[in-house]
Amino acid sequence: MLESFAQTLAKELQLTHLSVENRSCNLYIDPITTCIRELDTGLHFTATIRDIPKQEREKVFAKLLHACILGQGTGGAVIGIDTSETYLTLSLAISRECSYPDFKEKLEEFVNYATYWKEELDELETRSGEHFYHR
Repeated sequence: MLESFAQTLAKELQLTHLSVENRSCNLYIDPITTCIRELDTGLHFTATIRDIPKQEREKVFAKLLHACILGQGTGGAVIGIDTSETYLTLSLAISRECSYPDFKEKLEEFVNYATYWKEELDELETRSGEHFYHR
């Protein structure tokens, strides 16, 4: 499934560097890298949005929690924290029954939401006048 979708996507976007290894691939669309993994149940997208706030964490987490309610601010994806507790991530699972056009649409929407949240959190940092993110 992923191999076929990745080949078609690479042709459509004229990408020369999109390859599948160990049932996963990384797709870079500035400024976001999306890891796409093939699971037994379908595909899983994961993207790192940016580092976790060092200060004013509650303010940022409340904003992100609000975005995740019913998936309205994330397109059905979930904002979380990576296993090292260093970065905010966006994740989305899609069904194995997904067609290529549906995959492409979901991927585009996912990258758009990841980019939106990266820019939104960058702007929040700028507005605060402080560097409350890890560097």
